[in-house]
Amino acid sequence: MLDRTVAPQAYPIAGISFPVYHVHPFAQGMEGVLVFDHAHPVVSVEILLKSGRWYENVPGVSYYAIKMLQEGTATKSAEQVAFGFESLGSFLELNTGLDHCVVKLYSLKRTFEKSLALLQEILFSPVFPEKEFGLMRVQRSEQIKAHLSNNSQLATLLFNKKLFGENHPYGTILTPDRVMELELGQVTDYYRHQLFYEPQLLLTGHVEEKEIELVNNMLCIPMTLSGGQMGSTGHARKEAEPVMASRQSTQASVRLGSRTIGKNHPDFHNLSISNSLLGGFFGSRLMKNIREEKGYTYGIYSSLIQTLHENYWLVSTEMTKDNVKLGIEEIKKEIALLAAVAPTNEEMDILKNYLKGKLMGSMDTVFGKAQLVKSLAIHKLPENYFDTYFESIERLTPDQIPALIDTYLQADPQVLIELS
Repeated sequence: MLDRTVAPQAYPIAGISFPVYHVHPFAQGMEGVLVFDHAHPVVSVEILLKSGRWYENVPGVSYYAIKMLQEGTATKSAEQVAFGFESLGSFLELNTGLDHCVVKLYSLKRTFEKSLALLQEILFSPVFPEKEFGLMRVQRSEQIKAHLSNNSQLATLLFNKKLFGENHPYGTILTPDRVMELELGQVTDYYRHQLFYEPQLLLTGHVEEKEIELVNNMLCIPMTLSGGQMGSTGHARKEAEPVMASRQSTQASVRLGSRTIGKNHPDFHNLSISNSLLGGFFGSRLMKNIREEKGYTYGIYSSLIQTLHENYWLVSTEMTKDNVKLGIEEIKKEIALLAAVAPTNEEMDILKNYLKGKLMGSMDTVFGKAQLVKSLAIHKLPENYFDTYFESIERLTPDQIPALIDTYLQADPQVLIELS
């Protein structure tokens, strides 16, 4: 009989088997990555397109160029497209971000060919109906109004604006008026000339030669023939400066941070681990002090954010207006303390166990493994990247952390946003 009053014995994580993947050349030299897992009869195909916000010639246009694809084709209405995927047991995601537009299809293996045919149709035969565009534009305008009325979301937008500059693609703040000024012709131009710029493809799951050939013939060949030519629009950049903003609210949003190193830097693994101790998990310094001891906030996090063109560090939290000044002082105090005094061995053991467990948990499913592989492809990282990360967790000592914090995470951040 299992005695549930006794906790099971815990063992140290000595090593992790990282996902095996294969680089596969698709049509016209398109970069492709395969992640095999035959445990379940499911297949996912993800297409990364360099046509996100960085590449926009008109702010906000990439959102419509990708979202309008499912609003109708030459032979199907938007309703028929949605019902088609649903009836096949498939699921489609169309998203845009700072650097990429992303097309992601999840499918049963037995319906993969039909699902792929429907995906092919919406990618290469969209009709961009005027009525649906008008409705989507109004919906997007209302969505942006809601974002701008939310302290937390607005604080992040203002932080990016001050860090990168208002004319930088990462710092531009879309307004409802700018959204409503967008014209359908601008969207269709972006679709024709930019959307399929430098595609990367990730094929995951119960993948065999048949699925590889289908993807190559139905997606890769047409996509290379449609590839965009515009490339980066070369936005101007501005130096960041501190800022405080006010609005009527009992809650304040605080953002502070600065530019820092990226994943290809030799110190990045150790900095990532050090940042986790500062504010990357529930047992972090910031969480213990500002949440548990002071009670200023429900949550506070320090993050390292990497894009194709910028890398930055961000501390974010929400607190009552009365606690903002004290909270910011405590944040800076914790950064300065960690930059001056090494953590204890006990702290390091807790941190290392957490990071190893988190890494293991990210590989629970084949799709989780695929996301790790995708990050390698996006940032052009070596295939042993996660092996070296695990080794860094093992090797990093407490006395190395102060120098990392002092060098890369400024105690006096470039940008401070207090929105209350």
